[in-house]
Amino acid sequence: MQRRHSAGATLAEQYALAEPAHFVVFDVLRVEGRDVTGEPLHARRTLLEELMDGIPGTSLLALGMHTDDVETARLWFESLAPVGIEGIVAKPANSPYRPGDRTTWDKIKHFATTEALSEA
Repeated sequence: MQRRHSAGATLAEQYALAEPAHFVVFDVLRVEGRDVTGEPLHARRTLLEELMDGIPGTSLLALGMHTDDVETARLWFESLAPVGIEGIVAKPANSPYRPGDRTTWDKIKHFATTEALSEA
């Protein structure tokens, strides 16, 4: 998306065809006009799954991966890195959504290190 934003119209169209954007949904904040941010994450996830269940499958719209199993999260963390997934986010299942507050989240990211030798 960043390359498309700074590209001209023709180039942006070429990027869109070559590298389509995917919309991955991880959380829901309102349902039919009702604010659900005060609901715990596990309740919001149930609502989100119910909403997404009625949408025909497409490769461009997806329900974000979610688990409460540590071993599954470890497997995802290791196996998805080669396809460009930079890490995972862990959140307490009983936490409400608080805009701008990331204090209860943990981002676990992959880091690549490289060694370089210089001839001086």
